Amino acid sequence: MSKNRSLVVCVAALVLLAAVPAQARIELTMVTHWNTAVTQGALLQQYIDEYNSLQDEVHITLISDPAASGTEKIFLWHTAGTMPDILPVSQVNIPQFVQSGIISPMPDHIIQVLEENFLPGALQLTSHRGQIWGYPTENMPNAFTYDLIDFNNKGIGDQFPETWEELLAVAQRLTEYDGEGNITRAGFGWNQDFRRNIAMLMVLTWREGGELFTDNDTKVHFTSEPVQRAVNFLTEIVHERNIVRYGGNHSHSVQAIRWAPGPYVRSSILAESGPERLAEIRSARLPLSPDGKRTVPNYGWVIAVPTATPYKEQVHDFLIWLTTDVLPDGTTRMGNVLTLLGSIPNTLTDIYSQPVLQDPFMAGFVAPMMDNDVRSWPMPPNSNGVFSTMNRAISDILNQVDAPMNILTNLQSQVQQLIDEAWEQ
Repeated sequence: MSKNRSLVVCVAALVLLAAVPAQARIELTMVTHWNTAVTQGALLQQYIDEYNSLQDEVHITLISDPAASGTEKIFLWHTAGTMPDILPVSQVNIPQFVQSGIISPMPDHIIQVLEENFLPGALQLTSHRGQIWGYPTENMPNAFTYDLIDFNNKGIGDQFPETWEELLAVAQRLTEYDGEGNITRAGFGWNQDFRRNIAMLMVLTWREGGELFTDNDTKVHFTSEPVQRAVNFLTEIVHERNIVRYGGNHSHSVQAIRWAPGPYVRSSILAESGPERLAEIRSARLPLSPDGKRTVPNYGWVIAVPTATPYKEQVHDFLIWLTTDVLPDGTTRMGNVLTLLGSIPNTLTDIYSQPVLQDPFMAGFVAPMMDNDVRSWPMPPNSNGVFSTMNRAISDILNQVDAPMNILTNLQSQVQQLIDEAWEQ
């Protein structure tokens, strides 16, 4: 081939290459219910900007939508065909999203990465019917919080009671009454929302050797003897011992010992009383049950990958980077985001690197995670309807609206019907 012809061929090849358009970046959308202008939402946005700058294959846009985690909004996206590529999901809503085909299970190679990096108690949040359905994020086991000043002033010391009877005896010493015997400051209490009410019934039922749900959370046992004993215990401490105040958004000024899903209560104490007051508050695990366990329910959130996204591989690449890539200080990016939120770290790396281990207030929330002494919240079909019905029933029992057994019998029928109807859809 002559030099001139070779030159012509090379020029032609270059012209053809120039005519081929560069491959467009894949556009992914991630939604969050957090405010991306402040705290954890702003840090998440910062990390997404970092990821966008590190590679040319994908560009991720973070959208803040307070309704993004609600079932109504997610079903609307599903129906309209406008599902984002990365989705925040409440753990208890996983079953209905699985049943509707909205979220996809984790592939085997991703499960291997998750099992190597995440605490077992955190992975429980994403597990349903033998499969993993997302990346654990917000993590809320229950614990008791208590006031060291109260304990010292009453001569109790700084050690939290080891048994339920000791706890009730301490609560009795901490309870204050007016001249007519009405509680002015309860020794023990909780806010009357479903994460406190139902969690309390759960741990007391487990203490009695029973279960609220079985058969993959499709069968209920609210009239069983263990549940009846748990309810009797609740009514005894509320009405007979007169040491409990529940309902409302009470603080430690009203309840000396509080039952709370943590660790967001830390933020509440900071907001209402400041850091000096927080330094006087501690958290503690459950008292020992007869079987020697302190197992607590764990409620949380996950990042799910919608079935509708055609870019699952790229989504997983980003989420693995966000949740497991280790920074020079030994933390992960998502671990740092969750620390700003006040949540417990989920990875083996973060649990030892984040400042939460050095925070005395967090001990009662962290210890069950470290010991894998947590159980995921039940995930029944139609979880929103199930839990709201249960919460009303527990409130009715505590408020003595009817005989406890009558309320439990009605609850058994109502919740079983809700579950059965959800599976028939």
